[in-house]
Amino acid sequence: MIAFEDISVICQGAVDARFTTDCLRSLRAAFPGSEVILSTWEGTDVSGLDADKAVFSPDPGAYMADEVAGTPQNVNRQLVSTQAGLAAATRPYVLKTRTDISFANAVFLDWFGKYDDVPSPYFKNRLLICSYHTRNPRVMPLCFHPSDWVVFGRTEDVRRYYKEIPLMSPEEAAWFKERKKASVFFTNYINRYVPEQHIFAGFLRQYQQLDFDCYYSKTKKLAEQTEQALADCFVVLDYGKQLAICFEKYDPNRYLERFTLISHWKWEILYKHYALKTSPAVWELYCLEGVLWGVIEKIRIICIRALNRLGWKERIKKMLANRNAVKY
Repeated sequence: MIAFEDISVICQGAVDARFTTDCLRSLRAAFPGSEVILSTWEGTDVSGLDADKAVFSPDPGAYMADEVAGTPQNVNRQLVSTQAGLAAATRPYVLKTRTDISFANAVFLDWFGKYDDVPSPYFKNRLLICSYHTRNPRVMPLCFHPSDWVVFGRTEDVRRYYKEIPLMSPEEAAWFKERKKASVFFTNYINRYVPEQHIFAGFLRQYQQLDFDCYYSKTKKLAEQTEQALADCFVVLDYGKQLAICFEKYDPNRYLERFTLISHWKWEILYKHYALKTSPAVWELYCLEGVLWGVIEKIRIICIRALNRLGWKERIKKMLANRNAVKY
């Protein structure tokens, strides 16, 4: 059992008047005795917020990821605020979370160390992460895409995960403004990688060669490298079940994409296949399911492409987001 007094909780990101107070309150209730660190931006008013420490960093700003939808790219903000929070952490274990995520309890701690019979090649213990949005590379053309919402592990391991990741450069941020796309996936996306890939691929490249050119790069080898890395680095826990969190800004399944994710039971199959080197009977079923859902995802992409050409894509996205938004 991990004592709450041995945990530093890093709540990183912008302070939101609607969500951050509830977030910190939930952390106090779920992790009594833990060190709570709020890592945010210089000039932020943190009066009245319940944190043991407030760490302030210069805001590195955001690039634009999708100029049509007006979607910003905040990976540099995540890196700066997380690294600053980790530098201030004093306990042997650390939970990295966001200023807009609330915790109902800390039962997920029971899963820590449970799958370390085969040691991780990278960490003393595998890091705990969320199923949303840990993508299944057999279904969706997004390799090296583990969720970045919540990360729990030994402080030294989480520091190692984030330590050597460079900030996204202006060239990478404008990658597809200067280059022609070979894929219609994420039609209007202009960055080289999505944030989760920038972090995870940046970490893995310190240890191995990745022929991973941009966010939609996918080959059989890349998919298998992704699965191997997910099995070696993480334990994926199901959102709202094993990991009792609520992302208060929106419904995570707002675009009906649950089938594109690696859930806990799917991750466990990867662990048994890649780490334990066993061949469970469900492995073939897992592979077949990936093929079938992959076909459905291709149909979905074709539909999205058609909507984009008709100029309806962003309108429908907003309608779905508003309809499925979490109400508070």
